[in-house]
Amino acid sequence: MKPAPAESGVVPAHDATTRLRSILHPGQTVYLILRHISRSGAQAEVSLMLMKPPQTSAAVAGPVVADFSVDVAIALHGQIGPGGGVLCRKLDGEPGAWIVHRLDQLCGFTTPETALKFHWL
Repeated sequence: MKPAPAESGVVPAHDATTRLRSILHPGQTVYLILRHISRSGAQAEVSLMLMKPPQTSAAVAGPVVADFSVDVAIALHGQIGPGGGVLCRKLDGEPGAWIVHRLDQLCGFTTPETALKFHWL
């Protein structure tokens, strides 16, 4: 018998999608790190980050950085690469634009005003 998702430690795509919809807001900027790109340029590994303002009780000054690459890979039925980023395969354009466009579709950000923005780090 196949174990239930909670027992096997696998997060269902629906849970990852719900989590992404709760942390991403219309017009928000997503920060990207290019971890690896193949020689042919057809495959890339990209990590996705959010920067949150520091909490007043935090001992560390500056923004809090949150990596949400795993949730993105699960929600998009993708894979995580060896560097911890989302594998983007069969690219015919820029990997950042592709992955952020997929997140827009997933979260229902369909207009230019609500579309996510991205910035490479």
